[in-house]
Amino acid sequence: MEKKNNILLFAGSVGLIIAAIVLTTLIDFSRTNKKTVVPVKASKAASSMVLTGRIASFDATSNILIADDVRFADSNEKSLGTWNVTPPASFNSSVYATGAKIRITANPATFQIATKTVSAYEIEK
Repeated sequence: MEKKNNILLFAGSVGLIIAAIVLTTLIDFSRTNKKTVVPVKASKAASSMVLTGRIASFDATSNILIADDVRFADSNEKSLGTWNVTPPASFNSSVYATGAKIRITANPATFQIATKTVSAYEIEK
């Protein structure tokens, strides 16, 4: 009887050890493959591009700012040339003098290389 109990005790111990190993593996697997979902709000910062340039002129009739020496803000590459920028409704052209350096936060969807036009979210000095 004692031998049966020893075998039963041994088999039960091995079974519990195997169950513990499987459980630990499952827990570790679920931790490493867990994807963190971060809700993202749509914002200008997430979907914008920043350009720099100089004011050449402002056409009040068509509400177009003409900017010279336009470049990507994070690049020292050569100038993209002269661009027609549609300013935001809050833009006050009287604050900016011809030749002033500006920083344009623009909508990438409106960045048209062929016509050199872009719409701005914001224009700053």
